[in-house]
Amino acid sequence: STTTTTETPTTESTTTTTETPTTESTTTTTETPTTQSTTTTTEIPTTKSTTTTTETPTTESTTTTTETPTTQSTTTTTETPTTESTTTTTETPTTESTTTTTETPTTESTTATTEKPTSESMTTSTPLPGTTIFTLTTTTSLLSKTTTTIGATTT
Repeated sequence: STTTTTETPTTESTTTTTETPTTESTTTTTETPTTQSTTTTTEIPTTKSTTTTTETPTTESTTTTTETPTTQSTTTTTETPTTESTTTTTETPTTESTTTTTETPTTESTTATTEKPTSESMTTSTPLPGTTIFTLTTTTSLLSKTTTTIGATTT
């Protein structure tokens, strides 16, 4: 009675319970979550954010603002007023004024006044003191204009 009851239950119970659960639980839980979580989160956001934000705004803003206003403002203001003002004012008044005024009056005045009155004055005799002399002067110009002047002189 003592030998049969003790040996049989002890051997079967120890082998089955210890080996099977320990091997399956350790291998499955550790390797799978660690590899997937690190690769997906780090690489995707860093590459997209840097390329899009830096290149696009800098290139458009610098080219448009600097070149367009400078070229239009300088060319229009400087060239147009200077050319029109100088040519019109200087040439036209100088040519007309000099030719008309100088030639015509000088010829008539010199010829008519100098020649005729000198001949008549040399012939007249010297009057006595205290007498009044009436003088009649006739002047004829080159354009057939006759002028008569009467003057009185008291000595």
